[in-house]
Amino acid sequence: MSEEKPKKKNWFLLGCGGLIGLFIIIGVISSCSKPSTKTSEDKGKTTSSPTSSQSATTVKMNEDLQVGDVKWKVLEANKENSVGDNQYTKKQASGVFVVVKVSAELTGNKSGTVDSNQFEIIDSKNRTFKYSSEGQTAIEMSGKEGLFLKQVNPNVPIEGYLVFDIAKDAENLKLKIKDLELFSNKEGVVELGI
Repeated sequence: MSEEKPKKKNWFLLGCGGLIGLFIIIGVISSCSKPSTKTSEDKGKTTSSPTSSQSATTVKMNEDLQVGDVKWKVLEANKENSVGDNQYTKKQASGVFVVVKVSAELTGNKSGTVDSNQFEIIDSKNRTFKYSSEGQTAIEMSGKEGLFLKQVNPNVPIEGYLVFDIAKDAENLKLKIKDLELFSNKEGVVELGI
């Protein structure tokens, strides 16, 4: 009789394992066969996170772009090999400089400060370029107004230049502008036409 107990125990364990396996298989099949709730209009659309530039509002140069409480407008954008106007202020680009003139007007009630981390250049290869501190310094030393660390007050428009050092082969450039609010995910994109 003592020999029959281990056999029953083995069958019991095998049966439990099989039952658990069956539940796993049913779970996998049911999760794979759920009907799609997408309509025919949804097919072909890509979804993205709220912080990606694909979901951000996109405008062209000289069009208003509202990002949070600030209305932005890109007035001009040019590629330059160097910035600065004399031997003391001139800075040569490692790649090529993109110099962007931007206006901003706070439409809300609370003032803010423009920060360099609010701006990025994105090219057709989806590469991201941050501002150039050397290029920014050179352009400001040549007498052009910059935007970094500039105070924005309600309904008082400001203008200034942003300088980026980007790859020479970068094309179809876009300026991504993020909200003044520190933890906001609001952003917009301006097609620069260069």
